[in-house]
Amino acid sequence: MGYHDYYYVPEVGPWQRLWNELGAYFGFGETSASLAMIIWAIYVGLMISFVIVIYQKRVVGNFVRTLNEKANCPETAVTLAELGYSKAVHIKRLLTTKNSLTGLVYMVGEDATDDGGELVPTLRSKVNWASAKFYIPAERKYRVEVRFEKKGTHFGWVILSGVVFFVVAALAVRWLPDLLELASRFFPERPDPWN
Repeated sequence: MGYHDYYYVPEVGPWQRLWNELGAYFGFGETSASLAMIIWAIYVGLMISFVIVIYQKRVVGNFVRTLNEKANCPETAVTLAELGYSKAVHIKRLLTTKNSLTGLVYMVGEDATDDGGELVPTLRSKVNWASAKFYIPAERKYRVEVRFEKKGTHFGWVILSGVVFFVVAALAVRWLPDLLELASRFFPERPDPWN
C-alpha cells in the first residue's frame, strides 16, 4: 500500500452515490456509469427538443396562423390587440429579436433590408405595441402554413414519446454494456505494432 492509497480517500458526492446505486440495481459497473450518463443525457436532450417543438408549433404557431388568416398585406395589417395577443410578452419578444419569425412577420411602415433578393424585416428595437400593425406577406403564406402547421403536434405524442424513449433508455443502460462486452469478444484488440 503506497502513500497515495493510504492517505488519499476519495470524496464520494451524492451524484456518485446515486450512479453507484443505479449501477448496482441495473447491473452495470463503474466503467459503464459514463455510458449510462450519456444515454440519459441523450434522453433529456430529446425531451427538451420535444418541448421546444411543441412550443414552436402550438404557442408561436397559433399566433402565426391567426395572423396569416387575417393579414396578408399592409392594408389588412392588424395590431396585437386585434389578434388577442396584447398581453403576450413572449410574442412581443419574438417580434423584436432575430428568430423563427424574422423573415415571416412584417410591421407596417418598417424598412426592410435586401438579403439576396428577398426582403427581410429589420430588427425592431422600440415598438409602440398599441399602434403597431403586423402582417405576413401573401408570398410567404405557403411557407408559414408548412412551417407552423398544427397537425401532429399534440401533447399526447410528447408524453407517449417520453415514455417510449424512457423505456428504450432504461433498456439501453441495462443491456448495452453487456452487448459491448459481447462485441469486444468478437473483435479482440490487436497488438500494438510499436511495442
